Amino acid sequence: MLIGIAFYKTSQKQEKPFMFKIIQSHRTENLVDELLVEYQSIQQSIFDPFVVIIPSMVLGDWLDKTIASRAGISTLVMTKFWGQYQWTLMQDVLNQHNAYLLQNNPDAKVLNVPEVAVLSPTVMQWRLFGYLTYYQQIIIEDDKHPVYPLLSPLIEEPQQGVEPDKAQQDARIWQLASDLARVFNRYLTHREDWLSLWSQNKPLNVETLIKEKDELSLRFDKYARVTPGWLVDHYVELETAQRYLWSQLFAVHQYRAQLEKTFWKALESNKADEQDQLPKVLRIFTIQQLPQTELDFLQRLSRYMDIILLHYNPSKLFWGILLINHGYSASGLLTLKAFFYVIMVTVCYLVWVSNPVIPLPCSLTYRVTSCMKMPLWIGRINLKMIGLRV
Repeated sequence: MLIGIAFYKTSQKQEKPFMFKIIQSHRTENLVDELLVEYQSIQQSIFDPFVVIIPSMVLGDWLDKTIASRAGISTLVMTKFWGQYQWTLMQDVLNQHNAYLLQNNPDAKVLNVPEVAVLSPTVMQWRLFGYLTYYQQIIIEDDKHPVYPLLSPLIEEPQQGVEPDKAQQDARIWQLASDLARVFNRYLTHREDWLSLWSQNKPLNVETLIKEKDELSLRFDKYARVTPGWLVDHYVELETAQRYLWSQLFAVHQYRAQLEKTFWKALESNKADEQDQLPKVLRIFTIQQLPQTELDFLQRLSRYMDIILLHYNPSKLFWGILLINHGYSASGLLTLKAFFYVIMVTVCYLVWVSNPVIPLPCSLTYRVTSCMKMPLWIGRINLKMIGLRV
């Protein structure tokens, strides 16, 4: 098991520095053992909820049952998704901050925090479904409409004496809205640069992105082929449709960014004791990679509270030690990193081609991929801790 720790002290009044502790293991039961140490700690009140951030409900159910079987009982164990929990944290802090501002100045401008995340998958799905059904006829009658390629295959053409099955059509549109909402939700985590452009109705340069992907594929795979023109046209259509829907329905992305900016300012100033609204410790249990935006948020949050990240690592030993034992020099490390780069891009590419809704994996010039950076990020911290060259 590998443990990396970073300490942060933000004020002179602070009794002890806050801690961002990263625990990695190739066995999930070892990670559960570390979680049980926290659960059975004398610092954990039996009346306080034991919150654990998880990536899926399946893992959450397994974790709850495992804690019960190991400890004999599982009480007040609450497993939550990061997106929901993050919004709750921002609500608590900003509500306290807004109350302080209004108390000192009733005319002060404050940012209202909605009860439900404005860009949650459920909210986006309903908004997409409402838009696609309300403007269905207008979209179908205009083959130049940006959403026409997505919606037209789902609508049956009326035939003589036979009425189209409206229920079936609505079910297909509902599924399309679900797929789009799920993709947009992933973009919020991994493709914020795309969404910023789409909020201003600015297109992505799809041809350039595909060209970069093809160049990398041809460089490392002799059997690779250039993306055919018809597929490039298809990706351009998908980008156009998604950009249109995002700019029409979800331009509030900028409002969410402003909320987050105010959240950090409130914690930094702490004029109304906003930091007291944060929990004492945040625990994250995951067997998946963490997106870079989520990791950046956690790293910054660890300046105001303790964070424990229990992360699955497929290697039993520390990567840096493995390299030293096999005689790799500093230049060898760079070569191996290039190898991991190819492996990660290949995995990302395979995941992408299995989901035709996503137009492109990413711009491959964007430092590997946003969704694959977590292992290398942890590796850089650990390497620095033991004094090796990165």
